[in-house]
Amino acid sequence: MLDLIPVATVILDRPGLGVLAGNAEAAGLLGCRPERLPDVWEAALEGRAGQELCRRLAAVTSRERPEVFDARLAMRDRAPKAMLVRARCVELEGFQLISAVLVDITRRTRAESRLATAHRRLEVALAGAELGAWQRDLRTDLLEVTVRWCEMFGLPPMKTVPMTVWRTLVHPEDQEILRNQTEAGTDGVSSRFEVELRVRHADGRWIPVLSRGEVIERDAEGRAVVLSGTHYDLSARHAAEVGAPTERGRGPPPAGGSRDAVSLGAARPGAVRPPHALRPGE
Repeated sequence: MLDLIPVATVILDRPGLGVLAGNAEAAGLLGCRPERLPDVWEAALEGRAGQELCRRLAAVTSRERPEVFDARLAMRDRAPKAMLVRARCVELEGFQLISAVLVDITRRTRAESRLATAHRRLEVALAGAELGAWQRDLRTDLLEVTVRWCEMFGLPPMKTVPMTVWRTLVHPEDQEILRNQTEAGTDGVSSRFEVELRVRHADGRWIPVLSRGEVIERDAEGRAVVLSGTHYDLSARHAAEVGAPTERGRGPPPAGGSRDAVSLGAARPGAVRPPHALRPGE
C-alpha cells in the first residue's frame, strides 16, 4: 500500500520510533535499499539532530490533521538533509503508530540561507552609505523597510509599514509631490523617480529626505506591481550648504550618475525632479 503513495512515507512504532514499514521513495530519500530502511533510519536518529527529530516525533498527538515541522537527518557517509515532516498518530489493529511523510527541502533551505546572507550584506552596504532601503508592494500597499530606514525617522525596528502610516509622516505641503511621484512611477511609462520630501521625525522635527525609486516588477498588462528604492537624510548636506555656500553640491551622487543628475535648487524641501524628466539610462 505504501508504494502507492508518491512521497516518502514511513510508519513508525511507538514509543521506539523504529520503522515498521516504508515505501521506495523513503528508501531513496535515505539513500538505501528498501530492506535496509529500518537500519538506516535507526542510524539517522543518532546524534543531536536525530535526538531532536525523536523528540518532535514523540510529541506528536494529532490524529486528524498532520503536525508539520522542520528537521534534519544526519546520515552516515552522506551530507545532512533538511526535511519537512508531516506526522500524525494512527491506530492499526490496536497498535499505536506514527505515519510520517518526509519532504527533502535541502535545496530550498540552502537557497533561503544564501538569500539571507545576501540581505545581510546589502544591509551592511546600505548602512555604510547611510541609506534606508524600502520596497513597496502595490498589491498590499505595504512598505518593506530596513533597520536603517527606521533609525532615520526615529522609529523602532520594524519590517513593514502601511502606506497610510508613511503618508502621515510626509509634510502636508509635500503630499501632492508624493502622489505625483507614485502616479508617475506606476503609469507604465516612467520607471524611475527622484524627489525631495520633508518627513517628520519621531521627535517632531522635519527631515529633508531624498527619495529615489524604480519600478522593479510589472504585471502582464504593464502596470507597476513592486517599487523599490532608498531614502537619504539630507539634513547634514543642508546644514553644510547654509554654513558654507561654496561647498554646495556635495553629498552622495544620485545612483548611477553625477551629483548634477538631480537639481535640488537651493536645497528647498519639496524640490522635485519629475520622473518624466529623466532621460533613458539616467
